[in-house]
Amino acid sequence: MTTALAARTTRRSTAPQNQNGATAAFVQPAPAGGLDIMTVGAAETAEVVLIHPVTKADTGGRILIRSMQSHAQRDLARRVRAKLVISSEGKTEMSQADASEGALDATTSATVSWNLTRAGEPIPCTSEEVRALYSSVQWHWIHEQVLSAYTDVARFFVGAKASS
Repeated sequence: MTTALAARTTRRSTAPQNQNGATAAFVQPAPAGGLDIMTVGAAETAEVVLIHPVTKADTGGRILIRSMQSHAQRDLARRVRAKLVISSEGKTEMSQADASEGALDATTSATVSWNLTRAGEPIPCTSEEVRALYSSVQWHWIHEQVLSAYTDVARFFVGAKASS
């Protein structure tokens, strides 16, 4: 046996093994103390900073949204899954219209509050007002930014840099 092979065999023989004698996939010990889950917990909500679609300037508009992992959003996801159609081949299918409606339902439900005004008057953050704004052709860009933020999982982690 060559010296290199003997060294490799020696290193391998000291690696942790499972109950079947197979060498574990890692040989580095875990950091002392392990993972402190309090350092990587996701927040329930996140703020969306509305950016002008042309100038890319901060508009001053802010919308607070729930994470898709929040209880309310999980309940909504269960209701959406109930609408899915199983094809004869066993594939899950959803029409484009149903998918668009599902995204609108999700972002409407996820919207907690905002600081938006219409002609200088605050717009109440009700389901009806949210749905009307998000489905409007004139303000579609707001819904696009909210939907993008809603699907950006990193945005809900404290200290994580998320997209605008």
